[in-house]
Amino acid sequence: ESFFGKRIVANTVANLSCINGANTVLDYLGKLPVDVPAIIVSAGPSLDKNIDELKRAKGKAVIVATDTALRYLFAHDIDPDFVVTLDPQKPPHYFDNPRCKDIPLFCKIESNRDILRNHTGKKILFSCHNYVNKLFYKFGKLISSYSAGGSVATGAFSVCAGLKFQRIVLIGQDLAYGNGVTHAGGDISSIRAEEDGTRMIEDIHGNMIKTRHDWYIYLQWFVNSIEEVAEIEVIDATEGGARIKGTKL
Repeated sequence: ESFFGKRIVANTVANLSCINGANTVLDYLGKLPVDVPAIIVSAGPSLDKNIDELKRAKGKAVIVATDTALRYLFAHDIDPDFVVTLDPQKPPHYFDNPRCKDIPLFCKIESNRDILRNHTGKKILFSCHNYVNKLFYKFGKLISSYSAGGSVATGAFSVCAGLKFQRIVLIGQDLAYGNGVTHAGGDISSIRAEEDGTRMIEDIHGNMIKTRHDWYIYLQWFVNSIEEVAEIEVIDATEGGARIKGTKL
């Protein structure tokens, strides 16, 4: 948060206008069909292998897309049921498609203010700071803090677990390089000091695969969080990438 500090403050102030019309995750507790799977769609390289399977799942599961996967889903004519965005500097172009505007959006108060301003659908806030929690309380709303875990995919998992879905399915959650690329569609993105902390880890087939330091942190977060929600069946349908202990392949 120290790296994003100024941006977080600016976004928070700008997004305060959303509070009165926004919902919180608690508003949806007990309102969604938790006996059907929640499918969290991330944009890892393996999403290329099975994205079209999501077309058959539409209407039979709750599809929760990360913001980075959104354009890829639209390219395959799939509209998710929810979208998650957390990053205070997430490029707004991920939401350029007009189909984005009315899809319910899980977000934080410090999420990119340009994205929240242009989004006309329902905003569902979670994991706010105490000051913002008090503002929600003044509007007669309660908000419960969920650990976002540092990435949009871990944030999506927190939301789905908090909503008490009995089965959560992960797709496109590689947490590793796939033939040198970082995202579905052959996209390559880099981070600061990318080569520092890269390591080899076990993949879903028992082979060794290369990951980088941020993905490894998210991998550990998933393993620990899945242990804490043992009552939830977590299925890894990624068809590649890191082995996430505690999931059913």
